[in-house]
Amino acid sequence: MAAGSDGLGVASFGDEAEATIRALIDVVGAPDIATGWQDPRDPSNKPLWPGCPGTTARLLQWTGSLRAVFTNWDGNLSAPGGTVPEPFFARYGLLHTSPVRTADGASPGMTLCEARAIYGARISISDRPDDAVELYSFAIDGTGSPLTRTGPLRGWLFPPDGADTEQGPDDNWTIGAFTAGVSSTP
Repeated sequence: MAAGSDGLGVASFGDEAEATIRALIDVVGAPDIATGWQDPRDPSNKPLWPGCPGTTARLLQWTGSLRAVFTNWDGNLSAPGGTVPEPFFARYGLLHTSPVRTADGASPGMTLCEARAIYGARISISDRPDDAVELYSFAIDGTGSPLTRTGPLRGWLFPPDGADTEQGPDDNWTIGAFTAGVSSTP
């Protein structure tokens, strides 16, 4: 199974949620966390659903490896809260111990130098840390923070211990995660 800006090898963004959940479990195994369908607007659920304004959402997480989010949000930023009839596969995150790689063979935990060897000029690095998390981000074939709901394959960069973070990322920084997602069903 390969990860890309359009989804995971077994499912594309916008695919029906239940079928995608079954496909992921068939390939990756049972998740460590499976929230069941919850209302992301409920304040007690906010840690699980930052920025998800739909009326139902579900998280599957394979600890340290993979996270997949499903929602029924219609993606309308001007009128948040609108929904589509059926929940769909909306986003994923590959974490530091993930056996899943991108279609190009990249994985979290590799250095920026290794990522540049794969992506070359296709990788862009933010010119300053994201204010919300104080981390630099990267994107493949585009720009955008991992905090945005849609866009290219992207993620966070982590400095090596003792690095001067004021200078920004260099080749020794590590890719902490890859993430991708959509705002609404395609």
